[in-house]
Amino acid sequence: LSRRQRQMCIRDSPERYRAVQKDVSVAERLVDMGCKLQASADFIAGGRFGREKKPAQRLFDQNLYSFIASDAHNVGHYDCLAKARAKFSVRGAHFR
Repeated sequence: LSRRQRQMCIRDSPERYRAVQKDVSVAERLVDMGCKLQASADFIAGGRFGREKKPAQRLFDQNLYSFIASDAHNVGHYDCLAKARAKFSVRGAHFR
């Protein structure tokens, strides 16, 4: 593989972007351009401000996520990651 073929664009926490919260097709376009999307596991608890949960659910429903990760800034984030992995462990683009 060439160096260019080995490079990957990963967008972290697109559910936090206001543009994605208003219009999920923004995330679809990122995926269409070759980006991988990574969900922040704290959305399972409503996210940082509560606005992330619905767009995150839509992105999962449309199989747009490739990864689930935790910010892991505190122990509570590990619980969110465990819940997210249990709920979404066999769904989504992260199994492609």
